[in-house]
Amino acid sequence: MAMRTTSKLSIIIRMKKLKPAHPGTILLEEFIVPLGLTQYRVAKESGIAHSTMTQIVNGRRPISVENAIRLGLYFGTTAEFWMNLQMDYDLRLARRMKLKALEREVKPLDRAA
Repeated sequence: MAMRTTSKLSIIIRMKKLKPAHPGTILLEEFIVPLGLTQYRVAKESGIAHSTMTQIVNGRRPISVENAIRLGLYFGTTAEFWMNLQMDYDLRLARRMKLKALEREVKPLDRAA
């Protein structure tokens, strides 16, 4: 039984180290590919520039507010869905890259007073 707990723990530790999925990856793998669409078609029909769509899907560009609205209208989701994906991604990256330094810099209100 202890061995099973150890393996579950190691899986959890490895999961914490995984790079968060960019919203463009989710767009591609959960929407475009399963629906048999192309990036070009989604870009054209949603009014997003093809170059912008390519950058989003390749993780080189965030989903803007306007593009979140467009994707929400196109896929029948909400703009909030797309913005939440982007916000979650941004927060995870910031925590991973800057949290330790920020914890040293920021003096919580309790201790600063």
